[in-house]
Amino acid sequence: MNKMYVKRGFQSLATLFFVLGVMFFTATHASAQVGAIPTVEATDLQAPADAVTTLKNAVHQIHQVLPGLSGVNLTEKTMRAQYYKAVIVHIGAGEGVPESLLMAKKSAIILDETKPSLPADIEVKLEQIYWETVALLEV
Repeated sequence: MNKMYVKRGFQSLATLFFVLGVMFFTATHASAQVGAIPTVEATDLQAPADAVTTLKNAVHQIHQVLPGLSGVNLTEKTMRAQYYKAVIVHIGAGEGVPESLLMAKKSAIILDETKPSLPADIEVKLEQIYWETVALLEV
C-alpha cells in the first residue's frame, strides 16, 4: 500500500510542476511581448513635405562627404542615404511619415546583399538609423 501511495504522490507533484511550468512560461512570454515594438506618433513628426525637404538635405550632406570616406564609415553613410531615399519614396507614394519610416527599413535591407562590405548586423544598424531619423524628423 505504501508504494502505491508514494507513486500517486509523485504523480500529482509532477502534474503540479508541469502546470506551474506551463503557466510560468506562458505568462513570461506574453508579458515580454507587451510594448516590445515602440511606435512613433504622427503628431510628433514633421509634415510629409517638410520631412521630404529635411531628408533631401540630409542626403545631399551625406553625398558631399562620401568621397572622403572608406570602410565602415562609407558603408554606414551609404546605408543611411539609402534609408533616407527609401523614406522619401514611400512618402511620395502617399504613405504617412511614421509608416514610411517603418517601410523604408524593409526596403533598405535590399541594398545589395552580395556586397562583402555590408555589416553582419545590418538590422541593428537599420534600427539605429531608424531612431536617429525619428529624432531628425521630430517637430
